[in-house]
Amino acid sequence: MKIVRIVLMSLFTLTTALFIVTVLLDLFQRDDTIPEILCDSPKIVMKLDDTEEKLLEGVQAIDEKDGDITDKIIVEYISNFVEPGVARVTYAVADEDNHVAKYTRNVVYEDYVSPRFTLKSDLVFQAGTTVSILNYLGAEDVIDGDISNKVRVTSSDLVTTSEGVYHIAAKISNSRGDTSSLELPVYVTARDPMVPVVELSEYLVYLPRGGVFQPDRYLESVTPAGAQEPLENPNVQVDSPVNMMREGVYQVTYRAYDENGREGHAILTVVVEE
Repeated sequence: MKIVRIVLMSLFTLTTALFIVTVLLDLFQRDDTIPEILCDSPKIVMKLDDTEEKLLEGVQAIDEKDGDITDKIIVEYISNFVEPGVARVTYAVADEDNHVAKYTRNVVYEDYVSPRFTLKSDLVFQAGTTVSILNYLGAEDVIDGDISNKVRVTSSDLVTTSEGVYHIAAKISNSRGDTSSLELPVYVTARDPMVPVVELSEYLVYLPRGGVFQPDRYLESVTPAGAQEPLENPNVQVDSPVNMMREGVYQVTYRAYDENGREGHAILTVVVEE
């Protein structure tokens, strides 16, 4: 019995000693350090079609135990735009002991432009007709492409039963959270079907402030009422209030007259932007 007790005590002592050694070894070998992500700049400038490799330029990761772990960095998240064309990109890296470090910086897309509206024709309608503005007003985006189905008319005082100039306001947002808005006049007239038909190549254009506006480049054709072919050298009068030095939305009117003095016209909307 005494021998058994001695054996049991010896086993207990040995087990306790092994446990203490294990704990001490774990304490000495444990890695409590956190890796560090370093960037050579607080922002990165890139283009919309650049790959993830571009996002990782100038980024490295160091760990006290594992050394250089740059090859383990991942792009964890890219936010919606915090301002047009500027997002926040978050990087993450984990060392061999699953300690995680993160770093966030701005990513600037230098070729980005906010969503832009389009027009299929000018907003001139004959009094008494039924009009759906969304049949004429669309939108395009450099990220999402055609987003005409996302255009929303936010206000309108349009009454098509009476001649006059009315106004609408529209808004559009893309998948990155950038929003554009535009206010446009709508003209309701007693249009004579026997006037010349003036057609433009575009009915809504965006131009940079300080640039050059050439109204002739948007004139497509002038066709006399009832004729099959357009005039070769039409006489068109252009009324343009566009000030290329001031941001704003301008309406340019193209007027053409037939031999009886009847006027046909078309309207081009010019958006001068920064």
